[in-house]
Amino acid sequence: WPVVDLRSRSQMCIRDSALAVRPGITDPASLAYIDEDALLAKAADPEREYVEVILPAKLRCAVEYAETATLWTDLRVLAHTLHRLAGGA
Repeated sequence: WPVVDLRSRSQMCIRDSALAVRPGITDPASLAYIDEDALLAKAADPEREYVEVILPAKLRCAVEYAETATLWTDLRVLAHTLHRLAGGA
């Protein structure tokens, strides 16, 4: 991971909210960016793309999910993850 310089206060608040949640095996952000390596490989400036686009989106997604997660949503994300890992779209 590139060194992350979160300069805006809103980005720091989102980051802090995301880090306040105990991490799990998978989450919607991991699924949404399962092809993160390919996205970064296409970027003119991969570090900038990660810091300014991908990381903020992943953090927002993680916070949104943490605020609404239930056992059922966790099971659905886990099932979707297993499907993707098995080669499903």
